[in-house]
Amino acid sequence: MPPIEERDNSRFSVSLDRLAGKAMSTVDPRNEERRNLEHAIAWVRAIEGGATGEELSQFVTADVIHEDMPNRVFPNGMRSDLARMREAAERGKALMRRQRYDIVSTIASGNSVAIQLDWTAELAASLGTLKAGDEMRAHVAIFMEFRDGRICRQRDYGCYEPF
Repeated sequence: MPPIEERDNSRFSVSLDRLAGKAMSTVDPRNEERRNLEHAIAWVRAIEGGATGEELSQFVTADVIHEDMPNRVFPNGMRSDLARMREAAERGKALMRRQRYDIVSTIASGNSVAIQLDWTAELAASLGTLKAGDEMRAHVAIFMEFRDGRICRQRDYGCYEPF
């Protein structure tokens, strides 16, 4: 394997003194990422707890878009605005007695947060081969984008266990 050539990268370097002014007084990206991640986890916990209406709306922008990629529950996928998200939360309360999200991993980068989780719900009504009282399970990856500290876009990739 040929050796890696050394290059003069001095034209790409930026003086820390030059950055110490206005640019350094902006929000520390690590703090913003941490806030976005905390907000994303609080969002998941609110949904897990059965939040609806204004309680959910406080987490998202007015123009939020939520997408469920095609899966067993939504074979053609689903795209929702805030009004449809709120309606879905109400329908979910009627379908599920309770639900739990076990967070497997998280990552935050810039204005994006990704969460991998395992979802379990105890059904209040029959669905497919499952009866009321049975558990439904899915393994989910959620990708969120944030604007001004709120979720403005969410994409869910849900892998549902057979039901």
